[in-house]
Amino acid sequence: MARSRKSGLDFVGDITWGTHMCQFYQTKQDLLDVLVPYFVDGLKHNEFCVWVTSDFLNTEEAIAALKKALPDFDSYLDRGQIEVFPCTEWYLKEGKFELQRVLNGWVEKHDKAIALGFAGMRVTGNPFWISNKKDWADFTAYEAEINNVINNYKMLVLCTYSLDKCNHDEIIDVITNHQFCMIKRSGKWTVLENSAHKKIEETLRKTESRFLNLFSSMAEGVAFHKVVYDNQGSAVDYIILDVNPAFEQITGISREDAVGKKASELYGTKTPPYLDVYAKVVASGVPLSFEAYFAPMEKHFSISCSSSSQGTFATVFHDITERKKSVQDLAYSNQRLALFSSTASSLLSNAEPEIIIQDICMKVMDFLDCDVFFNFMEDKENGKLHLNAYHGVAPEIAATFEWLDFGVAACGCAAQQAQRILCENIQNTTDPRAALVRSFGVQAYAANPIFSQEKVVGALSFGTKKKPTFTQDELSVMKTVTSLVSVAMRRKESEETLKARTQQLELTQRKLEENAVLLEEYATQLEELAKQRLEQLKDSERLAAIGATAGMVGHDIRNPLQSIIGDLYLVKAEISGMQNSREKESIAECVNSIEESVDYINKIVQDLQDYARPLQPSYKEVDLEDLLKEVTFKNSLPATIEVSVLVDDKSKTIVTDASMLKRVLINLVNNAVQAMPEGGKLSLTASEDNGDCVLVVADTGVGIPEDRRSKLFVPLMTTKSKGQGFGLPVVKRMTESLSGNVSFESQIGQGTKFIVRLPNRAK
Repeated sequence: MARSRKSGLDFVGDITWGTHMCQFYQTKQDLLDVLVPYFVDGLKHNEFCVWVTSDFLNTEEAIAALKKALPDFDSYLDRGQIEVFPCTEWYLKEGKFELQRVLNGWVEKHDKAIALGFAGMRVTGNPFWISNKKDWADFTAYEAEINNVINNYKMLVLCTYSLDKCNHDEIIDVITNHQFCMIKRSGKWTVLENSAHKKIEETLRKTESRFLNLFSSMAEGVAFHKVVYDNQGSAVDYIILDVNPAFEQITGISREDAVGKKASELYGTKTPPYLDVYAKVVASGVPLSFEAYFAPMEKHFSISCSSSSQGTFATVFHDITERKKSVQDLAYSNQRLALFSSTASSLLSNAEPEIIIQDICMKVMDFLDCDVFFNFMEDKENGKLHLNAYHGVAPEIAATFEWLDFGVAACGCAAQQAQRILCENIQNTTDPRAALVRSFGVQAYAANPIFSQEKVVGALSFGTKKKPTFTQDELSVMKTVTSLVSVAMRRKESEETLKARTQQLELTQRKLEENAVLLEEYATQLEELAKQRLEQLKDSERLAAIGATAGMVGHDIRNPLQSIIGDLYLVKAEISGMQNSREKESIAECVNSIEESVDYINKIVQDLQDYARPLQPSYKEVDLEDLLKEVTFKNSLPATIEVSVLVDDKSKTIVTDASMLKRVLINLVNNAVQAMPEGGKLSLTASEDNGDCVLVVADTGVGIPEDRRSKLFVPLMTTKSKGQGFGLPVVKRMTESLSGNVSFESQIGQGTKFIVRLPNRAK
């Protein structure tokens, strides 16, 4: 983005990054008159500076001139903010000029300067060394290419040419390749602008203004980048050039922290995020869109990437984490339900459920990402638990615990106690119930009893080697599967009883899920209702206090005010009869001051009563143009404020309450005037939008601080040293009583715009 910079030259003024200009000189003093202030201003504004000298004005002379103009110049030189060296070390390395080498060198110096925290780079070079047509042609081509390069960088370039060494055609070449030229006429420096460049710049400024508005207001995050290449030309990283406010909001990274940083540093990743994708887009010029999960931020993003110039690219992205989470939650829920459904179907359709437990538990293991499972069933003949099915250990190991006593290991304890046994962080504990699975490397293990006719007939357990604990949802899945196995076992003993109980179980489970949803909805509704009631209570208390205060103010303050106003009238009458003197002027000043204070108190009283009293609009046709002019005329605006009123033809009149609308506009105009203590511009406009009348009061004042905006229309909240905070609440209340609404836009240091939208009852 172009940003204004000081040129250091009064006859040039401010310039922008990417400016390529030149100077025609005849003497050394000509050079020093321009280059010294040019570099002094750059050093003072934290810019990296490079002066490539020539034989006409050598390095020692340049440094001496800078030291004379800048007493602390050595400090800039010591910290590496400026480099001064001859053309033989830059343009004529190894005795020849190479266009691409020089251009690449400027870019490398620029990138290094940005990485060191400098605002940008300004340079100068002098082709005094050129002695033949070939060198001139090569350097002319180089100058033309500079225009294509520096537009992408924070760089200013000032080229100096000896007027005595250039012929007519060469002067034309120089002017063509620069945005403007500086030349001394009659002892004064004059700027000659390149008309083609001027037209292009004007077009670019308009385009950039539109782009900046879009860039800043987009809900999607936008970032511009420059690819960093190694010596072999391979992309190894990229630098963030600029980001929009949405980027800051979505990523939590401020623009200040992002701009100028390499991606690998900014995001703390060894490899810059999605570098291969971005490099492909830059190389091909073909835009690409994709979705990706970015682990450092724990977010999913939808990203669109495009490249319009070599080595740079832009990304537009938005956070789709919630969408992805919803999809993942839905997928998990569907998988969970499918698992329960297939488990129940298999168990209920098989006359011998214990035979198919192996297949069922393998599906459960896959769903839960477990590593082992064991199913023991009661052997009534010997009174022990027998290993019915398992996975995760070798058969010869499983044979060692084929029979298990009740009360031994987790499964034996679950069967004996008829309750779930949960063992977690097994590798760091000495729980004897987990001794067996500890040797298998299991970290978390849960065993649930299997029931039939309310009697324990076995146990089913699952274990994982990947984490030390289970989630409640995972434990719930295990319990549900075990319950389904229990149901199947009960069916084996009594087909009819099992069928009835299975239906009841499914109905109960369904009701529980429905009730859980209902409870969640009720909880949400109750929370929202509580918030509303609390806000209503606060508003009621506040309005009650304001109403009581308004009644007191109307009686106890306004009545004395009327007496004061009457006394002032009499005093002014007496003053008018006095002879002119210092005493008369002093008394008149005091009276004026008292009048201003009375008016200010009267406004507070009026605002307070306007806010507290019931509003009953009286509608009639109002001439908006007359009303706007009356508001600005009667407010006695300071001479330092430039006022403009504009009403379009479709909004000349509106049917509304004239006094309320006038009150709204007066309060907004007063606010605007107070926001411009040093003067500025105040504009009042009226236009039509979809049948509504839109009134805009805009100023160029100080703007509204971010932390005050949310409470701008709350009574007794004010951003000013004077006032009670009723002006804008009155505006809002009266606007809404007219079936309209009021909003605002504000930028710190640039001004504020209040927008009042009212329905036009005539239409």
